[in-house]
Amino acid sequence: MGPSSKPFGNPPQKPTFPIHNLNVHFPQSDIDDLRSRLNNARPLRTTWENSFTDAALGIRQDWMDQAIAYWRNKYDWREVEEKINKYPNYMASLKAREHEQSIHFTALFSEKTDAVPVLMLHGWPGSFLEFQPLMDDLVSNYSPSDLPIHLICPSHTGYGLSGPPPRHDKFTKRDAAELYDGLMRGLGFDSYVVQAGDFGALIARLMAENFDGCKAIHLNRLHLERPETRDIAPTTKEEEKAVAEAKEWNLYEAAYKREQVTKPATIGIVASSDPVAMLAWIGEKFLAWSDETPSLDMILSNVTLYWLTESFPTGLWAYNDDHPPVAVKGTSPHNKHEKPVGYSLFPKDHETYPESYVKKAMNLVWFRQHDKGGHFAALECPKVLLQDLLDFVKEVWSNH
Repeated sequence: MGPSSKPFGNPPQKPTFPIHNLNVHFPQSDIDDLRSRLNNARPLRTTWENSFTDAALGIRQDWMDQAIAYWRNKYDWREVEEKINKYPNYMASLKAREHEQSIHFTALFSEKTDAVPVLMLHGWPGSFLEFQPLMDDLVSNYSPSDLPIHLICPSHTGYGLSGPPPRHDKFTKRDAAELYDGLMRGLGFDSYVVQAGDFGALIARLMAENFDGCKAIHLNRLHLERPETRDIAPTTKEEEKAVAEAKEWNLYEAAYKREQVTKPATIGIVASSDPVAMLAWIGEKFLAWSDETPSLDMILSNVTLYWLTESFPTGLWAYNDDHPPVAVKGTSPHNKHEKPVGYSLFPKDHETYPESYVKKAMNLVWFRQHDKGGHFAALECPKVLLQDLLDFVKEVWSNH
């Protein structure tokens, strides 16, 4: 890899793996094809279900009609590419279980000798685009000479610009953890912190458990085993309420997850066969899981990235690790480890737990509860999440 011409673009050490700078630009024919499909889409049929007042039965037709019209006539993917290319982007070749994996990541590298390396992991149905507002905030407040962290944001295997998982072998979260430890070590960071939400939080816990280089993790989403499976039974009314709400969320909102866990091949084909279908499946989650709904441009950018990279089907590996027909032993992220854990609780995320309950399941050393924010914290409240991360890093790294 040659020197990057962009600010924040040069790792402090020469990477030990093959890597090259990336400028994102999709062929115009791909964009024209998407627009043609949108222009030729059959009008949506009005039903009682898709007209339900609070969208409790799924995404509303009127929102879909407005989003499709905007996507078709006003949305500009080239502007998104300009924003992506404003920051350094890279493609790296790494190994996990002897499989060569092509991994995309965007990064802000600091020139400070004591800058703390931070790996930031997205989830589903997100992408690295979630972290752009947070990166905007960093570069507006710091220069390369005083940035307090190195921020590395990869696209998961099978997501966005990263290569797909191997077709001949099951790829697991444990494999992803190995991949990202290799990424950080290969960049010269023998010690680092991981920040994550959604299923990225499961990978972060596996990294803390299995790799010495991961010194601490900061999470904005928790995945805790059910109380009956471990000695983490609720003992206060607050804990009982949180556990009951988690069960209710899984009853009424997790149908998508059961489909993606048990029949990923089917939903992979359905959602990727038509951009309107993909928008409905992904857009529903951005609307239902947010406290403050992200802009329509951001939702469409995320869906467009999935569409142009054909990565919806290849990103579903994260859901069926524990599915009996393909379960892989040793991939559970629920083992308790002694690495320091920080938790930012955003109230509108799903499965939120009070501090006392989290301490039963992990070595929680830092906790902050917010009065607003949902599942997509990096999009909804990037300044808040960033400040939490910087405060956590400052505290645990000094101890380290």
